[in-house]
Amino acid sequence: MAREMTAHELAELERRVESTGRLISTGTWVIAAGMILYSMLTATPFVADHTPPGKWQYSAPVLPIVVDMSFVISLRVDALLGTVGSGGGLAAWLLRAATGAASVFLNIWGSVERHDPTGVALHLIPPLLLILAAEAGPAYRRRLARQIADARARRRLTVEREERERRAAKERERREAEEKRERERRAVEEREEREEQRAAARRREEREHELEMRRLAVASEQQRPASVAPAPVAAEQRPAPAARNELPAHQEQRPVVVPRVQEQRPAPAPAPALAPRPEPERRPAAPVSAAQGARPAVTARIEEPEREPERVADWELPDLPQDCAPGQPPHLITDSQAMARIRYGHSKGWVQRRIAVFADRSPSTVHKHVRLLASAN
Repeated sequence: MAREMTAHELAELERRVESTGRLISTGTWVIAAGMILYSMLTATPFVADHTPPGKWQYSAPVLPIVVDMSFVISLRVDALLGTVGSGGGLAAWLLRAATGAASVFLNIWGSVERHDPTGVALHLIPPLLLILAAEAGPAYRRRLARQIADARARRRLTVEREERERRAAKERERREAEEKRERERRAVEEREEREEQRAAARRREEREHELEMRRLAVASEQQRPASVAPAPVAAEQRPAPAARNELPAHQEQRPVVVPRVQEQRPAPAPAPALAPRPEPERRPAAPVSAAQGARPAVTARIEEPEREPERVADWELPDLPQDCAPGQPPHLITDSQAMARIRYGHSKGWVQRRIAVFADRSPSTVHKHVRLLASAN
């Protein structure tokens, strides 16, 4: 089996074959020209000896030239037809045979008449070389052409195989990249799902803890007395400065008036949502008086700040649709109810953190669904 050739080797072989073909053609024409010249010089005296004396002897060189040219033409045409896989038929064979025999006769018959075997052999060499060169040249070309065709076919098969392997490698790399992206996507989804589950469990624990604290607070409020009397507030007594007693007698001692002080108490914590907080009975603040010399009485009134209205949880809103499970805590809803709550919060323009608490889902999950809803709209 022939070795597979690379593209560079194939191009080099084609160049060498083309150069060899030119050499064969050039050599064949050189041999033909030499044979014609040698035959003309050899056959002209023989033809002149057998021509009647007179002016016809000058026509002796014409016959060798005509015979040799016909012989060369017949050989070249037959060689070309053989190269393309065809033939000239019987007429071409007769022309080649007749011209070849005539050329050989003109070259050797003079030596035959002189009984010179050496001359016969010498004068037979030029036409014999021309015949062999004309026959061998096309054979060489056909063999080289077949070699070139085989090399091109092998090279084409090699290129096709390499192209298939390259496409297969690209397809394999593409599949591996897709599988890698799919694995990464699944890993991210699993990680987000685990984070969401942990966040849901943490929120559930926080809600349970908050509910427990509210129950404890309600129980503590129920055990507290219904009303508690406010403790009296003692007015601050400030002794008069010593210099006050030392004032002259003609100066009137004016009482020092202390401005009214309104004591601020911290705002009470909002009442739990489970049970209403009993309000203690309000009583007017007792006046505070201080008897100190000639100073007037100071009174202070205790005012309680207004209580803030209790905030209703999102799942306790009165206008919630039925698919959002009104009144149901977030950790007890199903996936379809969670999706309904996400759509409801998005339609109301809520922030994603509020929607995440409302639907008991992670902010990343809420962001993904909100983005899908926005693109669908």
